[in-house]
Amino acid sequence: KVFGFCGIGAPRSFRATLENLGCEIAGFLEFADHHDYMERDAARIARKFEASGAEIILTTHKDAVKIRPFAIPGVYALKVKTTVDDEADFCAFIDAIVNKD
Repeated sequence: KVFGFCGIGAPRSFRATLENLGCEIAGFLEFADHHDYMERDAARIARKFEASGAEIILTTHKDAVKIRPFAIPGVYALKVKTTVDDEADFCAFIDAIVNKD
């Protein structure tokens, strides 16, 4: 059982990633993209975590770095690594996005 939180552009995507990894989501908080965490956010996360009955807190690496100064116990970061199987197709995809008119 995990409690998740994130402040990214697609929080539902992060939650879906946790579920696809087999995590049982006991609770989840969404913050705005690029959220600047404050003491009150850390307290809210800790309260919701405690109430959820989860064993750990999972967040993105970006959010773990931002929340670290508040020393919430049980916070772990899920690192996501992207790999490219076909470099030519990937470059063509990026080129199409960048040069779309």
